[in-house]
Amino acid sequence: MKKEEILNVKIFGELIQLAITRLEDGYTRFFDTVHSEFSLTGACLRDIKGPRFMTEQGERPRNNEDVQKDFYEEIDLIVKLIDECKIPIKFKYTSANRRLLSKRNIALQVWKWYAIPWRFKNRNVYIIWAPWDLLSAPTIEEWPIDYFLTTMADISESQVAAQIKIEKQLKFWKDFGSWFIVIMPVIMFLLLCFC
Repeated sequence: MKKEEILNVKIFGELIQLAITRLEDGYTRFFDTVHSEFSLTGACLRDIKGPRFMTEQGERPRNNEDVQKDFYEEIDLIVKLIDECKIPIKFKYTSANRRLLSKRNIALQVWKWYAIPWRFKNRNVYIIWAPWDLLSAPTIEEWPIDYFLTTMADISESQVAAQIKIEKQLKFWKDFGSWFIVIMPVIMFLLLCFC
């Protein structure tokens, strides 16, 4: 059985640069992370505890129609640019409908990699949780700006604390290794001399 090739979304960097210029406020909707090893959505939202499917009043959150319209506009533009830029993509399907669905699926993956997953409108921040498949709509959460900024500051603080801890551990092991390299030959020499 032939192993499927994994799509390398980093090849879409130039396409995203083009999308940024074609979209109104493109620089607030996409970020050119050509050299990044992580998706922007994953890096930004990994410490936020997923979409809250119920509000405090027990009702499902309503999607902001403007933000949802922006999301679909971005997906449609990526599909269009895949054709325009002639990105080399191998499709396993030959029918036009299935190829279009494959392009939309690729566009969704590219969006997850390059899109800034929140929008600031009407003095609120709308976090966009992209759907896992093409049949679902994105989940869009509305957060008051002060709550969003406080949450992001808390997340940044915990990430910095974790980074400092890792750097201290790394320094300890580097120092240990350096001393080991210096002391071990001396111990070996003394053992050889007295044995």
